[in-house]
Amino acid sequence: MEKTYTSKPYRIILNLVYGIFAAGVVGILVGYVSDKVSYATVAAILIFLAYLWLVIIKNLITITISKTHLTVKKGNKESFFELAQCNFRAKTITRSWDTECKLYITDSEGKEHFIDCELIGIGQFEELLGDLGMLGDTAPVQKLDTKTK
Repeated sequence: MEKTYTSKPYRIILNLVYGIFAAGVVGILVGYVSDKVSYATVAAILIFLAYLWLVIIKNLITITISKTHLTVKKGNKESFFELAQCNFRAKTITRSWDTECKLYITDSEGKEHFIDCELIGIGQFEELLGDLGMLGDTAPVQKLDTKTK
């Protein structure tokens, strides 16, 4: 059983739209302040390229899970984690129309690794959590302590 989770095209396109919007806003602001179209164009192009690199290209991700290992490939960097020796925690933050998906892996040495899973989308992220045993019938029961006043 090996399962692979990859960046979703709609998440990439959505982030491209965000980048175009950000570049447009910066271009309009620079054009308004400087009264030169060339400055505004250069600023907008630079913002778009920076956004494209930092938010999309650097975050393209492939996560592969087998019975014993989890492999995370991000760009040229590939990380391997043995499932039996790692602890996992996840965080999702939903804001009106967007959801951030974050996975934290603590390895056998106690070092915590952060994996930004935003580009795989919430659907695949929840499947991944299920495969890791964090959701569903295989998830451990956690006792919550409540405080009363």
